[in-house]
Amino acid sequence: MLIIWQGLGFLAILIPVVISALAQATSDSIFEHGFYTAHPMMQMVALLIAAAAVWVLGARLNNQPGQILVDPKTGQQIEFKKKHTLFWIPMQWFSTVIAAIAMVAAFK
Repeated sequence: MLIIWQGLGFLAILIPVVISALAQATSDSIFEHGFYTAHPMMQMVALLIAAAAVWVLGARLNNQPGQILVDPKTGQQIEFKKKHTLFWIPMQWFSTVIAAIAMVAAFK
């Protein structure tokens, strides 16, 4: 599978994977082995926390001011901004995809 991102957009995949792995390790160590996989609500909560983290991080990264350059011949201003996207979707909006996956995980 080909993953396309700009800037730090790859974090929209990495954050849910890491948070889910931590949630599984924590819940399996506190309760019993296999607790995380047996309770889909745990998966949903972990993915919703990840969606919130991706939203906050994406909004912060994509709302940073850009660099304004002026063309000396025309005087026209051009703003250069870094984009943080995953599959051409801004990182903060990719959190809705993660939340949708959380809802599917809760009802499977």
